[in-house]
Amino acid sequence: MDYVAQLQMMRQLLPFADITQQITTCLRVINELRQQQLPTVQLTPLGITDTQFVTAMLANNDVQQYHYLRQCDHLLRNFRSYLEATFGMWAYINTSFLDEWVKQFGPHRYLEIMAGNGFISAGLRQRQQNVICTDSFAWRAESTTGRQPWTKILPLDALTAVKRYASQVDVVIMSWSPDGDPVDWQVLQYLRQLSPQPLLFCIGERNGATNSPLFWQHAHSLTDRRLLKVNAQYARFDLMHDRLYVMK
Repeated sequence: MDYVAQLQMMRQLLPFADITQQITTCLRVINELRQQQLPTVQLTPLGITDTQFVTAMLANNDVQQYHYLRQCDHLLRNFRSYLEATFGMWAYINTSFLDEWVKQFGPHRYLEIMAGNGFISAGLRQRQQNVICTDSFAWRAESTTGRQPWTKILPLDALTAVKRYASQVDVVIMSWSPDGDPVDWQVLQYLRQLSPQPLLFCIGERNGATNSPLFWQHAHSLTDRRLLKVNAQYARFDLMHDRLYVMK
């Protein structure tokens, strides 16, 4: 039974409002992504809390319900893994996040590197932003999620893209650069040679699951009050603490 079918089954077997609401939200996100639409909902922390677990067991204290609760909790806490494996979506890019991004930062000329399937570029283009979208597509040999990109993507690796286009844009976008790969630091070093220097909008988890140690050690994170409003629309729904940074 696939992931979606399991969620649908759990929604029938666990008729508790706070649990079924999480499941319904996840299913809505999946349905929107299947139609190549960015999610319109903000995710809240996913999983069954201790309080919810106790409440459910008090309502029906049997061994089978215990197993259903554990199975449902596992499904919800692995929602990001499902999005990664099925859609190639690592950062949860939703409509309210991009709406606030454009509202706060206004029109810019963007270059997105390592864009994957182009979720961010597609969303920004829908909001009338000027975007050059690039990716090397090297990962396609290991994943089938790249068969249907969301927007026009130029086949360029990150360094080639910044050398060719960074001088023409205001902002370079880098989302979920691979953990431990120093290409992010190489990109930033190149950008620092340019005058004027484009800003680097980085979505990642500082000293965590994304980017290289060199990058986090040497990148200068700018203090910008607008980021508070943008990141307020960037859902945290699991143990990942990624966010949008403005770097130089």
